[in-house]
Amino acid sequence: MTHSIGYRLQARLGRIGEAGGYTAAASGKGAKLSEMDWQAGVFEKGTAASASRFLRGEPMLQAPGPDSMGVVWPVKALVAGSVRYSDRADFSHASVLHLARSGQILRDGAVLALRLVGLKPDTRYYYRTETRYGREDTELGVLHSFRTAGDAFASGGMSFAVINDMAGNTELTARAMQAAAALKPTVTIWNGNMLKALDDRVQATNGFLLPVKGGESASVPVLYVPGPCDCRGAWSEHLSDVMLARSEGERDIRFDRLRYCFALRFGDTALIGLDAGESAGRDAGLLADFASYRDLQTEWLGQELRRADIASARQLVAFVSRPLTGGAPWQKAWGRLLTSAGAKLVVSADAAAYHAEATPADGRSWLQVVGAGAAEGKATLICGKTDGAGRLSVTVRDVQTGRVLTEMTAAARA
Repeated sequence: MTHSIGYRLQARLGRIGEAGGYTAAASGKGAKLSEMDWQAGVFEKGTAASASRFLRGEPMLQAPGPDSMGVVWPVKALVAGSVRYSDRADFSHASVLHLARSGQILRDGAVLALRLVGLKPDTRYYYRTETRYGREDTELGVLHSFRTAGDAFASGGMSFAVINDMAGNTELTARAMQAAAALKPTVTIWNGNMLKALDDRVQATNGFLLPVKGGESASVPVLYVPGPCDCRGAWSEHLSDVMLARSEGERDIRFDRLRYCFALRFGDTALIGLDAGESAGRDAGLLADFASYRDLQTEWLGQELRRADIASARQLVAFVSRPLTGGAPWQKAWGRLLTSAGAKLVVSADAAAYHAEATPADGRSWLQVVGAGAAEGKATLICGKTDGAGRLSVTVRDVQTGRVLTEMTAAARA
């Protein structure tokens, strides 16, 4: 982690960031690009992944925050990587962030991942990857853009698209992501179980990154909610090498274990992500302690719901990879907290079939939509949109046919 004191001390030398768990140093902050820095010229058309010698796909934006954004891209050679970015449409005064550790540039032959930090909330940034093989051989990526989260993100509302339980079906994942991209959502949520298990680095890279190699997530960031399958497999403890965890600066140190939980504000809407962990019968033993992990999230959720920016949002939506309508203590506790906060929708997964409630039950404030995945043969794309006044509309589609399965609305929080 890069501590705030380190950022202040380095402010005159360049931005300090995080890169796939390592510390990365940035240079060029506040200075226009020189020919040496940018030999091919700022406005040269970048190389698309399909024509690249080094890239296997376009970058994927991950773990967005008000002051940070993760950038991850798959590669097919042992290369170094950096991201050049600017908040100016003409790409002037750009900064560059290198994948590095303690000043040493790092290389990788499968995936490059780093996190831009110190960004301004509710701001559009323009960026492109630089993939470097040796000292002189650099390939510039296509120019993309993203917008950071924030209270004033979109006065006209925001939107999200959710897929889940793809179970390693990369063709179906690609189809779902293409359908989501056509709707131009603010964010896309992957609500768990995108693979059946995490067996090794190559399988994880192929399963997570190649379905979006065409750039579907190069401008629309992905919020990742782990599912039970993300806890399975010999490589599961290395998930964050491919799907970046949340920035450590977002949470108190006592919640350090909650690496994928998020509480974010996009305009009039607050989004909550919770990690339910393993399924019943697999959550105990020498290699698992999900009971205390979920208890810690209960404490964290209560704290985040009281945060000023979350409490004042006109709409509140939660995402969890297992349904909240069961009788387990954690399900009841999370459900009660969300009801107390006036949440209107919970999107969940990991169930035998798609299901959408018509009205809240058992005194709850929220409806629950349970998405289906590849195993059910009727994978869903769950889309939500707010209108700027906090009113939420939800449409659920069949990924394979595009047919609308359900439409529902919810009023703003009181």
